Amino acid sequence: MQDWIHTDASLHFVQMQPELLAAADAAKLAARQRPSLMPLLGDSSIPCVSCGLWHAYAGNPGRAFHESPRGRVRAAVERLLECNPGSRTVVVTGHSLGGALATLCAFDLLAAGSVMHVTLVSFAAPRVFNVGFRDATRALIEAGKLDSLRVTNSEDIIPRLGARVLGNFPPAGPSLILDPTNADAPLRYYQEVEKADKAPLPLPDPAAHTMHATYLSGTATPRRPSVTVPITANWPVPPHSIRNAKPR
Repeated sequence: MQDWIHTDASLHFVQMQPELLAAADAAKLAARQRPSLMPLLGDSSIPCVSCGLWHAYAGNPGRAFHESPRGRVRAAVERLLECNPGSRTVVVTGHSLGGALATLCAFDLLAAGSVMHVTLVSFAAPRVFNVGFRDATRALIEAGKLDSLRVTNSEDIIPRLGARVLGNFPPAGPSLILDPTNADAPLRYYQEVEKADKAPLPLPDPAAHTMHATYLSGTATPRRPSVTVPITANWPVPPHSIRNAKPR
């Protein structure tokens, strides 16, 4: 739990230079990562992530690399690849804060050279990256190293946080929006995630933040028995946009 304290409360960015991420020297990396207020680095070309999210992933400053969540993830991936020597790709996924962590993990694994390709699927992830991170993930997609899909619910406010005025952006890549109240278009697909962020902000709704699997299975909730994504809804995600993407 000590790694998660203040994760969501930070108003600072830290820099994510790929050449530093490739090193396992946590002390050297921490020495170069001086937190700066988000508006100062929001438009920077250097990839940045919120300070709180980085500490949740890399552990509190001073922890040994192999003891940190980041170090344990990398060790687990390396063990899996040793057991499957013909594979150099992994699938990374997560929900909410875990979706943001999955995004950071995918970027880190590619920067470190641990894998050659990552398929990333995030659900309801908040915007905790800057322009430089968005552009860096776009370059990875264009290079064929990253396939990603950002899944959100149109009634969920969490994926619209943090504030753009502070310099927060989502990563690059396609977006799938679940809109169970829209009978004509319950699934909407956007090639660029930013185009999906232009709708008015919804009110906070805990159910909307957690119902992705329910809606995608065509199931409704007792509170709203007529609201779901019909199992017969047209699947809008092109086969080439994310490898092995399947609707059901």
